[in-house]
Amino acid sequence: MSHVRTSAPSCERAGCHRACRSRPQRGLTLVELLVTLVLTSAIAALLGTALHQLARIEDRLQGARLRGAIDSLHAEWVRQMLETVQPAPSADDALQGDAGRLAGRSALVPGHPAPQAARFVLRVERLTGPDRQRLVLERPDEPDTPERHATLLEWPGHKGRLRYLDAQGRWLERWPAEDRPIRPPPTVNDEAAMLAWVAAMAPPRLIALDTGSVEQGVIAAAPRLAPRPRPTRAQAEGL
Repeated sequence: MSHVRTSAPSCERAGCHRACRSRPQRGLTLVELLVTLVLTSAIAALLGTALHQLARIEDRLQGARLRGAIDSLHAEWVRQMLETVQPAPSADDALQGDAGRLAGRSALVPGHPAPQAARFVLRVERLTGPDRQRLVLERPDEPDTPERHATLLEWPGHKGRLRYLDAQGRWLERWPAEDRPIRPPPTVNDEAAMLAWVAAMAPPRLIALDTGSVEQGVIAAAPRLAPRPRPTRAQAEGL
């Protein structure tokens, strides 16, 4: 029976067993190292940019939430100021307004110490540049300083206007209505004229700021001294 002789490994066959075992392992070349560094730097830059963008988005979302809270607070200021309009001591201070301006007296004017009544002027202004509008409050009783004027609200578009609901349920663009006297009658003996003047001096049943935008919507206030009854839902929605 013949024996098959197998050949030894090449290292043993060549008598270089020690040389094979002592051969150093191959490492990264300089080119491979440079490529690795470039790829690592590129990935780090991309991650840094992404994180920066996420941080900016988060800041904007927080700013939008804060802006929304401030707008809600200012809208409530406007509502309370219009709900507490006061009778004027003279015809010159009586509540008068149109689609873009409203002037009168109120017990709760923002920035003025309560409960003292003070004069106010609200104006709807169009901003220059972007298609936006704002509601500006002026306090005529304050000194002529920058604090005398304040921007309460801003909204997109150009359809903002003030409107007034009278005792007959009519929405008017001007207050008092053109058929109502602002000055008192010359004599108190004219009872009909006196009653007409008292009705004209009373505030409207509802004052509404229609911004024409989804952002702010309609801000409506029912003055507490307005003639009763309060406006119905159908009248309010007929704005």
